[in-house]
Amino acid sequence: MGKSQIPMRNKPRAKKSTGKISERDQAMLDIQHATRHRARVTAALNEIVARQLGLTVSDLLCLDFLQEYGSATAGQLAELTGLTTGAISGLISRLERFGQIVATRSTTDKRQVIIKPVPEKMQWFADIISPLTKDTLKLQAKYSVQELKTIGNYSHQLAKLYQKRINELLKKDSDPTQCICCRGANCPNCP
Repeated sequence: MGKSQIPMRNKPRAKKSTGKISERDQAMLDIQHATRHRARVTAALNEIVARQLGLTVSDLLCLDFLQEYGSATAGQLAELTGLTTGAISGLISRLERFGQIVATRSTTDKRQVIIKPVPEKMQWFADIISPLTKDTLKLQAKYSVQELKTIGNYSHQLAKLYQKRINELLKKDSDPTQCICCRGANCPNCP
């Protein structure tokens, strides 16, 4: 095992309980474990790819979003990343300097900036993702159409739950009474 590899268990450590866990509960625990594991390795992959390209993870997430959807407003990118509008402005300026995106004023609303990727400058993305895409397609080929539909539906529903939680956290982030350490009580860490 390489220095940076962490040994992984196939199943989560069972919590101590007085009774036997049902097959359904065990399956749900397995999904929770797999979801957490996938989130960790995805975060690590994003960090490594961004670092190798001289980008931030937020840069990478925005470029990935633009690759998939074609364009977005600065406000949409701010919402996607949880960054402030000021931070998004800096991100847009940086990616424009690198030639990865173009930013233009909306023709219908001059206050909006429309961000689009520069396709010929995005080949690096395909080069990095291509091996993972091939492996993913091989993995997906092992499942029936119905299983793939179930996995797809679960993944979409999970993403919606994540987005809901992101929105809740962003609201708390702007509310000084929602300090994570004390939930609004007087404490030395709060402003």
